[in-house]
Amino acid sequence: MIEIRSRKVGNSVSIILPKSLNVEVDQAFLITKTHNGALILTPKLENPYTHGKVNMSDPEGDYFEQRATQEWED
Repeated sequence: MIEIRSRKVGNSVSIILPKSLNVEVDQAFLITKTHNGALILTPKLENPYTHGKVNMSDPEGDYFEQRATQEWED
């Protein structure tokens, strides 16, 4: 466990993460504050569906789509 301290920066409070945590510069995080005051930082992931990229592979998907379309055309 690593102990760090918050610091005042202008009108904000800042927490500096040590280099040993290997956090990339400009990496985005979502912060959740729990009922007991704990802060949880979760890396923000890019939504693959917003850019037309699908992260899942369905090799049989085309086959079933074609069969369903064919049945409606018959």
